[in-house]
Amino acid sequence: MGELRAAGFRQADLEVIRHRPITTNDFPAVAHFIERVNERPAARDLHTYETPADALVREMADLQAAGRLLGLVEERDRELVGAVLMDVDDAKGRAWAWGPALAPEREAGALLDGALDLLPTKIGRISFFLAAENLRFHTVLAARGARFQPATHVYRALSAAAGPGGETRLARAGDRAALAALHEAHFPASYRSVDEMLAADAARSRLIVADAGGTLAGYIATTIQEDGTGYVDFLATDPAHRRQGIAACLLAAALNWLFGDCRVQSAHLTVTDDKAVARRLYERAGFRLHISGIPADLYR
Repeated sequence: MGELRAAGFRQADLEVIRHRPITTNDFPAVAHFIERVNERPAARDLHTYETPADALVREMADLQAAGRLLGLVEERDRELVGAVLMDVDDAKGRAWAWGPALAPEREAGALLDGALDLLPTKIGRISFFLAAENLRFHTVLAARGARFQPATHVYRALSAAAGPGGETRLARAGDRAALAALHEAHFPASYRSVDEMLAADAARSRLIVADAGGTLAGYIATTIQEDGTGYVDFLATDPAHRRQGIAACLLAAALNWLFGDCRVQSAHLTVTDDKAVARRLYERAGFRLHISGIPADLYR
């Protein structure tokens, strides 16, 4: 310490930085910290953006109960200054990152590397979804070999626009094979499988299909999230049945359930920048561009 004083340092100037695994007791503080960090466009994580702190706490508790939560917090002199959480799916070999969320003066590299070290070896892909303005963390991921995907837009609807009529129904177990083929063709290695969607809680989820000529022509999956908003997870139409209004009919059915039956205040979906036809479909249904982000994946 004498050498530090001689160099012009005082003991009060020294910071004690430590990383430690998240605990249940940390959930409220971490959730409020993430909420505050997401107020800054240049620091936003779109996996958690606009999710209230109380809903984040419930999501953490649900993930922990399912054995899927890993997280690391960063403290400076016992003050929370950073956090990164991972939703870990061993069966898929994949994790979805929340953050890192950091105080303005903190750097992400060491915290991210510490969190990656916590992951089981079977996890080979870690997915991030950052606001387009979050350039500092883009740089951190790029330095670690991340693969960036095309710009992806979050669209939001505040009501259900009048949609076309058409026959739709809830998916049944007998639809599994056709659904799985369509789902894998449009959303390979996605975060939810057809089996998971068929088994989901009917009070919070809908898997709706459209038939044409005795075959499954398309489907839409939608959920009520922890914060009470609706989310359109997937929408796909069989190529043989496109340009028949099936996608618009499915979207109308999902939004009628969300806004009519469930009384949500808003619904969201994501769509990549290159999907011009899909974007026009969503805009006709009442969705408007809300925020844009850049998905990225780290592979190990």
